[in-house]
Amino acid sequence: MMKLQSFLKILLLTSSVAVGQVTLSTEEVRNIANKIDSLQTLDSLNNSIILDYKEKVKIDSAVVAELEYQIKKHEETIKLLGK
Repeated sequence: MMKLQSFLKILLLTSSVAVGQVTLSTEEVRNIANKIDSLQTLDSLNNSIILDYKEKVKIDSAVVAELEYQIKKHEETIKLLGK
């Protein structure tokens, strides 16, 4: 489906550009459409990776906040034991 959409987009683009004396062969259009599909796939993968890292950042932030809380409580305990 994606390849067909890309192919049709390129075909449409080349037909409108053809008025400006630029024409592409069917093979060139296929290559461009394949490249677009490849880039769209990579973009989707990158977006997925970014979402994963954002989730990890949230979790790590929660862990850091909990550890900071525990450190503060331990420091308070140490102060009380020192008195």
